Amino acid sequence: MLAAALVADRRPYRPGKRNWVPVMIAALAASLVLVRHLLTLLG
Repeated sequence: MLAAALVADRRPYRPGKRNWVPVMIAALAASLVLVRHLLTLLG
């Protein structure tokens, strides 16, 4: 998923438009990893 965020980030950057999709993908992946880690610690 992180690789997908890196590939999506290689699109041509437009100064007028923020490229927030890869950031959202990376945040979602990080949150999933953290939730899984917390579940393994609690379980």
